[in-house]
Amino acid sequence: EVLEADPAIVGKILKTVNSSFFGFGTRVSNCEQAVASLGIETVRALILQEEVFSTISGSLAQMFDLEKWRLRSLKVARLSKMIMKDHTDNESLAEDAFVAGMLLNIGETLLLTYNPYKYIILNNEYSRDFEKKLRGEEELFGENHASVGAYLIQLWGLSYEIGQAVASHHSTEDLDYSSLSIREASSLADRLVTISEESDSEIGMFQIKDLNEVSKIPEEKLVAYSKS
Repeated sequence: EVLEADPAIVGKILKTVNSSFFGFGTRVSNCEQAVASLGIETVRALILQEEVFSTISGSLAQMFDLEKWRLRSLKVARLSKMIMKDHTDNESLAEDAFVAGMLLNIGETLLLTYNPYKYIILNNEYSRDFEKKLRGEEELFGENHASVGAYLIQLWGLSYEIGQAVASHHSTEDLDYSSLSIREASSLADRLVTISEESDSEIGMFQIKDLNEVSKIPEEKLVAYSKS
């Protein structure tokens, strides 16, 4: 009832829920159905994401290509959930992995609103070099998008595990894929989506082999994930 008091947010959430990313056979027409279909935490994350997006003006959203950013976040979310379900068959953990994947880079949008034009230049320049991008963010803002995103997760009262996934999704050295957690699932999903965006297939396969070495997940499974 509280959610339905904001028709603008409801409309945006239902549009997302009824998109091809979720693939429901029947149309979801109200918030109650959305919660029943997706789970309360996923719907809550969609609301929080839309609230952040509402602070970004139309012209700035176009310059940053916010729609592309949003669609990518949904790809990471969907893949995070798929990976977690494959390895744990735990629906609750899979839902949390979806939320973590969707909000993994939410800190970028906050940095964007703080200094739009400098951040767009930085993002365009280092879009494929995450280490340089993180260093550039720290030089401009004193923090990077991972730490800012984790702070938002804490403010919003989401779980510690989701916050940890957001805070450390670019710190892959100590990931333990033998006991897959939300952090591993969402970080792996983010890397696989990046690989799927790679135009050079040889580079993509090299990155798959690298992921295979560190995760011990079979190459054919990683390829299937990257194409899902």
